[in-house]
Amino acid sequence: MKEIETLHLNNKLFIAQGSHKQCYFHPHNKFRCIKVAYNPLGEKDLTR
Repeated sequence: MKEIETLHLNNKLFIAQGSHKQCYFHPHNKFRCIKVAYNPLGEKDLTR
């Protein structure tokens, strides 16, 4: 079973914010970003 790693996001990794999600640089992989939903519509958008 693969271990789960907690990623710590901060303002230095912040890229931008839309209406429903915030986007951050991935702290360990420069070719990836992380999108975080911060309201119910953003959560719905991430599951499509």
